[in-house]
Amino acid sequence: MNKRLYKVFISQSIQECLVYRSTSIFVALFGIMFFSIEMITGIIYYEYSDTILGWTRNDYFSLICTSNIILSMYQVLFVSAHENLSDDIIEGNLDYVFVRPVKSFWYYALYRLDIPSAVNLVIAIIIQMVIISKSNYYRINIIEYVIFIPFAMMFVFLVNQLMVMFSFWKEKTNKLMGVPESLIDASTRPKVIYPNSIIFFLTWVLPFFTAINGPVEILKGNISVVELVWFIIFLVVLSIIVGMVWKRGLAKYASAN
Repeated sequence: MNKRLYKVFISQSIQECLVYRSTSIFVALFGIMFFSIEMITGIIYYEYSDTILGWTRNDYFSLICTSNIILSMYQVLFVSAHENLSDDIIEGNLDYVFVRPVKSFWYYALYRLDIPSAVNLVIAIIIQMVIISKSNYYRINIIEYVIFIPFAMMFVFLVNQLMVMFSFWKEKTNKLMGVPESLIDASTRPKVIYPNSIIFFLTWVLPFFTAINGPVEILKGNISVVELVWFIIFLVVLSIIVGMVWKRGLAKYASAN
């Protein structure tokens, strides 16, 4: 993407954040509040035991921080586009995208940043760094963990992008966005607490557990290589599908206007 355009996007995002600063403050505060509730819940879970089903207290807190890092990264970069795409399609506001000298897919996906979500992202990263420093994770596992996080974030983005693009064909698709949200929410808990059928489905059919639980399992050294390879293959195939659906959606949008 053109660097000059991206600087404009960042500037617009900051200006919007300042204009709606009260809303931005509330978004940041609620993000911190929900994150705090998750951490307090973990303290309660591990009040009488340091290990539950093979997960230590630090492993569980690491999962909470990791899921918040992944979701906050997604929200900072992409959530604004996903919240507005449906309305922009229906109201015909995508026209300006086609005349830009950049790829329309990434131009729209990154056209606005959600600055308030960055507060929760920074907090989660700081706490996760403290947890890692107090744990006995191998250095190579920490490096692999850091490398894997952007792939997990891209998975969340692509799944949500696929759902929201149904707006090209159907006007009311808000309920579809709740599907990945529910699956992601389920994946923010250790997968060992779920029945084998759910673990299989959310690992080998739709790899939400690999995306959210996977980074912590990498830190612990428990991740399956086959599971990782399948996740990467799934991510590549999903990227191709999302790109094809976007192009077909733009053709549908153009023919309708």
